[in-house]
Amino acid sequence: MDISIYEGYGMTETTGVISCNRPGFVKIGSVGQALPDTEIRIAEDGEIFVRAPQNIKKYYKNEKATNELLEADGNGSYWLHTGDVGYIDEDGYLFITDRKKDLIITAGGKNVAPQNIENLLKTSPYVSQAMVYGDAKPYLTALITMDEDEITKFARDRKLLYKDQADLSKKEEVLELYRQEVHFKNEKLASYETIKKFFVLEEDFDQDKDELTPTMKVRRKVVTERYKDILENFY
Repeated sequence: MDISIYEGYGMTETTGVISCNRPGFVKIGSVGQALPDTEIRIAEDGEIFVRAPQNIKKYYKNEKATNELLEADGNGSYWLHTGDVGYIDEDGYLFITDRKKDLIITAGGKNVAPQNIENLLKTSPYVSQAMVYGDAKPYLTALITMDEDEITKFARDRKLLYKDQADLSKKEEVLELYRQEVHFKNEKLASYETIKKFFVLEEDFDQDKDELTPTMKVRRKVVTERYKDILENFY
């Protein structure tokens, strides 16, 4: 089937689309340029603000939420706080990097979008899921889960003996593999974004344990609480 798919961006509070790629105007990884009559600006902390005629005027009977969502511009209209973090390139294409609530602020004051780093780690065929940790910490660390098919093939090719996935996750050959994978990914990151320590978990994150959303995003609070001892031992 010859079907073109274009990535865009919108939310209920903007009554649909804010920006989108379109035929002849596409940048992979972006959510395109703003629609006509739609303005986008990036706040100092990286949050995406939108001003457009299609934005909602208020939440029904919820003044507190309305005040948190909308910021008066002094000219009779409002900027809408999306809660997303991103940037606009020199051609006006919008790139979304994370949710503002998920931003990590290191002990050194650096703002880090963990989802970017997690997605980079997951480009390794051996990584199923990853969660970056380090809010108010001196450096970043990560929990990594194994891609069962790939790591099983790795073990078979090297004739490793093991009882189960838990045993396999502790094998020195496997740990060295993940050290190399993390090292390769770190080379693509700024120094303050690099993963200094990591732990390979013996099982994947699981929706049934509420560790993943229906769209397979990591529930950070749940995972952080479940593995808090491992995470704190990094420091």
